[in-house]
Amino acid sequence: MIRAFLKKQTFSEGAECIVQKAMTDYEYLGNVDKSNEGESCVPWIESTESWFSTASNTEKQRKQPTENFHHSKCRNIKLPIDHPMHNVTANGALKTDDITSGRKGPWCFIEKPGNDGISTFSYSPSACFDPCDETRIVSDTEKKRVIENGYTVLKLNYNPTLLDPIEKLFDSYDFGNMKYYTFKKSREQAPQYLVLRRRVFTALCIIFVAVMIWILTCFCIKKHSQKIHRRKQKALEGFYENTDLADIKMQSELRKEREDA
Repeated sequence: MIRAFLKKQTFSEGAECIVQKAMTDYEYLGNVDKSNEGESCVPWIESTESWFSTASNTEKQRKQPTENFHHSKCRNIKLPIDHPMHNVTANGALKTDDITSGRKGPWCFIEKPGNDGISTFSYSPSACFDPCDETRIVSDTEKKRVIENGYTVLKLNYNPTLLDPIEKLFDSYDFGNMKYYTFKKSREQAPQYLVLRRRVFTALCIIFVAVMIWILTCFCIKKHSQKIHRRKQKALEGFYENTDLADIKMQSELRKEREDA
């Protein structure tokens, strides 16, 4: 069985190779510090300092942040085309930028003279992983369980990395007395979560009741105002029906004469 990198940004310490289609995009953050030929990688900062002092200002701006690291771990850095080390290969090797462009996966600089066809350098890039023989890759079958309407993926509630290969390590294994194990439901929630959920639900209920009371109050006030308005309207209509317009005019003239006097 070959252990391989299969997904982008997925790290496996014991990986022996990288699947070809994942070479370019895989972001390696592991601890491998040797090339695929077994040569030790040099610290990134060391290779950077070897060319930085003589580079032009434009070339210095092409330096990647990772090139300042003091470790020598393999990384999948993609150097720009106008980077001083972009076209560097080991002396005698085929001229290609497959390594420094990231097309061959994680790589590093090794202490081996190189050149770009014009200048010579103290270090040269080297790939860290070979492509996998995909015919030998073994993938775990997805565990499923039967539910009412078909199959669903089974959610594991144990450490598969630790327990799945146990049959390969031992002929038999005694897990011991069950009283020493603490069993918990897969869907069990923390008490704090339940308390928070109850408080949120109570707050929402209070807000709902308050809004309903406010709406009912506004409705009652509106109905009361309409009732008072109709009562006033009715009183005015009755007043004008029972009063002669001539009497109103005469009373108005008398009131005016008294005011003038």
